[in-house]
Amino acid sequence: MALKHAFIALALLPAAAYADCESAAGKARESILASGPFHYSSRQWNKNFDRLEVGMIEPNKAEHIVETTQNGQRGHETIYIDKQSWDNDGFGWLPPLATMWSHQFRVPDSPYQAVKTKCLGDVEIEAKRLIGYEVEAKNSVQMFTEKIFVDPDTGLSVRYERTGDRPEAINVINTYRYDASIRIEPPEIDLASRKAKSLEAFQRAVDSADAKCRQEVIDKIDHSQTSLPFRYEIAGSFWSGISGIHGTFVPPGSVHNTLDGAPYHGGGSETLIIGNRVWRRGARREWVQANDPSPLAGAASASWSGGLFFPGYLNKVPNHVGGAACLGEIEKDQSRYRLYEYEVYVDTDTARILASERRMFVDAATDLPAFFEDLGYRGQVVRRETRTYDKDITITPPSLAPPPGQDTPVPGRF
Repeated sequence: MALKHAFIALALLPAAAYADCESAAGKARESILASGPFHYSSRQWNKNFDRLEVGMIEPNKAEHIVETTQNGQRGHETIYIDKQSWDNDGFGWLPPLATMWSHQFRVPDSPYQAVKTKCLGDVEIEAKRLIGYEVEAKNSVQMFTEKIFVDPDTGLSVRYERTGDRPEAINVINTYRYDASIRIEPPEIDLASRKAKSLEAFQRAVDSADAKCRQEVIDKIDHSQTSLPFRYEIAGSFWSGISGIHGTFVPPGSVHNTLDGAPYHGGGSETLIIGNRVWRRGARREWVQANDPSPLAGAASASWSGGLFFPGYLNKVPNHVGGAACLGEIEKDQSRYRLYEYEVYVDTDTARILASERRMFVDAATDLPAFFEDLGYRGQVVRRETRTYDKDITITPPSLAPPPGQDTPVPGRF
């Protein structure tokens, strides 16, 4: 009988040990948010991006992302407190925005389900002895493996690693340093200083360019906006649900612009401008004349930066040419072009910011821009505008829906 009890006790030992291991791993995981404010360093990556972050967290209260670099490009500084966020793009802090946010990727996901847990015992990482745990886990969308490392001297979790189960999954390595003195407060906002810094940065970009080349770029842009009517098509990255823009332009200030994409994201909506008059309609809706003045009225053509129909343009956002480079003549698709690269700066309410690096291909035969390319941070083409010039293009007012009680449409066509 005693021998039977001994066998039962021995059989229960692995199960008890596993339960203790699983419990210890769970506590190590939870302690990251339960041990007070902390500094963190985070690397997050998958097949598409590689991001580094440095910041501070007051658990479930506030977060300050001090520094972000993604694919080698410096990002913004951001503060989250309660249901607000503040953003600093290097020129100064912007006013707060209403924001829903979480500590996602900087700490372990919650909720989750541990499928299998392993105690790794003593582990040496960067010449420091830590106690490690490995968990095969899942949440509502994926399986992943995570490792948590605890400092045996303090009992605090100081490192978290996560590996996804597919190339698109986001992998994570975080390190933590706890600091009870951390207090994250709203930043001071100085919009005048911010605007001044942005204009100084723009002027430095202008000064860095060859003045003759930059003026040549502006002259080519001006010439394209004043010489002949043209059709345009823009394809590439815009906003969710929008895949492109197309339309016609007639100098000096008439345009018929249409968004391509899903109607509930704005696809199919049109804007028509003739002189100072503006009409708009949504997908499958009637034309309505707008009361606001044309964004083209009184525009200084020298400030147009090409790609006239960049979305901000129709929202009255002036564009400016910053730095510029004249790269000579090239052959592309069996045609000869003069190639220019230049910076597009956009004025917002608070700053003049760099919106895009842009290429302009001027047809050597006609001396008119044939297409433009907007470049991403890795030099990849993210938008492409193609133009076809035609002296016979015209734009006429649209037919409006009759006022209530009137059966005959207002004369007009488009």
